[in-house]
Amino acid sequence: MHRAWYKGFGRGHRARPLWGVLGLVLLLTPLRAWAGDTGLQAASFAQMQDRMGGIARLNALPPRPEPGHVFSHPVWIDGLWLGAGFHGIAQQDRHSAGGVFDDATPPHVASAPVRLRTDPPGQGLALAYHRGFGSVAAFPLGPMGAAMAAGRGEGALAVLFVDDSPGLGLRVHSDYPDPLGARTQPPGQLRILAFDRGGALLGQATRDLQTGVNEIAFERPAGQADIAGFLVLNTDPGGIAIDDILRPQPPRIGRLDPAPPNAQDGGQLWQIFKGTKMPKAYWVAHVDVEDPQIYEDYKRLNAAPFAEYGARFLVRGGQQTVREGAARGRTVVIEFPSYAAALACFDSPGYQQAKAVRDPISMADMVIVEGYDG
Repeated sequence: MHRAWYKGFGRGHRARPLWGVLGLVLLLTPLRAWAGDTGLQAASFAQMQDRMGGIARLNALPPRPEPGHVFSHPVWIDGLWLGAGFHGIAQQDRHSAGGVFDDATPPHVASAPVRLRTDPPGQGLALAYHRGFGSVAAFPLGPMGAAMAAGRGEGALAVLFVDDSPGLGLRVHSDYPDPLGARTQPPGQLRILAFDRGGALLGQATRDLQTGVNEIAFERPAGQADIAGFLVLNTDPGGIAIDDILRPQPPRIGRLDPAPPNAQDGGQLWQIFKGTKMPKAYWVAHVDVEDPQIYEDYKRLNAAPFAEYGARFLVRGGQQTVREGAARGRTVVIEFPSYAAALACFDSPGYQQAKAVRDPISMADMVIVEGYDG
């Protein structure tokens, strides 16, 4: 839950040089795990980034204000999978003075092989513009869901790597500025549970959070690369937002930078690539249309969400010949800049509104597929 206190955020820091020095020390010094935490040891974020070789930034989607893009299913972002939990890990509501949060209940053993779960609509994960980061960030959705401000940032975030890793790291924005001194609760805590590919718990660690951006990094004590994924829980009164998630191996698909200053929020998906090109993704649809006039209304309505998510028609009802099996009367292939953009466009309110016009007068088979970059 992130309130609109950010307009004045950052003012007055020049008048407090001592706090600036202390903040720098806190930022550069890894905080130790609490006594009793096992299997993970604190590490420097910068050193872990060098060791793991990759960092996932979440700017693959147009920047939108909260709740932004809401995903109830796992989503692929810049080289790793994000979700709200793992199969086999039971979660329950945790009530505290700071709000209602997601919590994991023992035994902490995920189903084998470890994999992300799908949540009910309105639950899961939101990706939205965050003023503190100045970019798109992940808001784990708590028990109150995406519709409530008190539900955004109070949930769990699950990260699943493609390759096993010797450590983990992420940047976490805690709480919110409180210039009037109205807040009574201090920043909360962050808890991380790491799992191997078979679902076994490798270790867990707890950190006290500081207001603002926290750099969090942990590694396996013996340096073994066996972390397949990790679960992030928190009890922060203002809720958390997450960005810059470290991942193993050098980037294979380049990175997405924030939109240029002249790009409008929620507008065209701008991409500036460094390295090789990101794989594109495609909607492949076969459609039978019963009322062409209403279908034209659908086409007019889908133009805005397609433009927002960078869609481009490759095939749009052209001449076709069936060589094998069966097909419907109309074939459509639409290209998107990324798999995440293709999924988000389909789930967006704009496209769902257009689809509601098409559904009564058509029958469709459709898949969303990631392109091949080899």
